[in-house]
Amino acid sequence: MASLVPGIVLNSRYKILRLLGQGGMGAVYLAEDINLPGRQVAVKENFDPSAAAQDQFRREALILARLRHQNLPQVTDHFIERASGRQYLIMDYVEGDDLE
Repeated sequence: MASLVPGIVLNSRYKILRLLGQGGMGAVYLAEDINLPGRQVAVKENFDPSAAAQDQFRREALILARLRHQNLPQVTDHFIERASGRQYLIMDYVEGDDLE
């Protein structure tokens, strides 16, 4: 159900490089911040376009952006794509093995 393909640019800023993983509610991609060349970020996409999901997403993004901890990636941006209603959370990309 992942909707983003490599090369697409989100929000005129984040160029998708590849899919990192996905589940029933969303997907996570590796992207490059084209405003800061060479900076890689993780883009979390929420598939649910409902108004309730968008409200929950906004609350989650604001809370996560305020958290500061060495074991948490820093959330740096968030937005909702108007055409699809899908929500995107931009955070630091942390290279390494997944929990599987």
